[in-house]
Amino acid sequence: MRLLGFLGLVALLLVNLFGLTIALQEQDWKGILLMLFMTALLIFFAITLWRGAKLERGSAHGRLADGWAGESVTTFLKTVVVQTLEGRIFVAGAAVSALVSILALAWPEAVGVSFAKGSGHAVLFGLWPIVSFVLFVRICGPHYQTSAITVLLTLAVTTVPFYVAYW
Repeated sequence: MRLLGFLGLVALLLVNLFGLTIALQEQDWKGILLMLFMTALLIFFAITLWRGAKLERGSAHGRLADGWAGESVTTFLKTVVVQTLEGRIFVAGAAVSALVSILALAWPEAVGVSFAKGSGHAVLFGLWPIVSFVLFVRICGPHYQTSAITVLLTLAVTTVPFYVAYW
């Protein structure tokens, strides 16, 4: 399963390099900074996967490590993501980002951008739910107890693509 994660990161890195190339050719500084930020996130994800692999190999129990508290990912999604306020904010933000991504591809004027910038908005809003999920886990974990600061940080994370796109 970890190999699949690394393969996904390589595929995302190729897409990211393509976007960086286009941004460099057009001298779009906001695009360049965004692609460099995505590169840094992909490197962070790769380091996290690598550390997880080392942790699994060094398990004292002689078995693979499970989820955060030994539960499956499905249980985590059902009990933590859907049941907490921060999780609901994440789900709503991810749904809105996905909708804006689809609209940016199909009908860019509906989201207030020109046809030429529709694909860039689609990439930004399409990839953001992945990034925001990782940040959700980082902000709220490992205890996943609702607090004012985690709610505000989760709200901030879900609104980042709107800030970047319409700033």
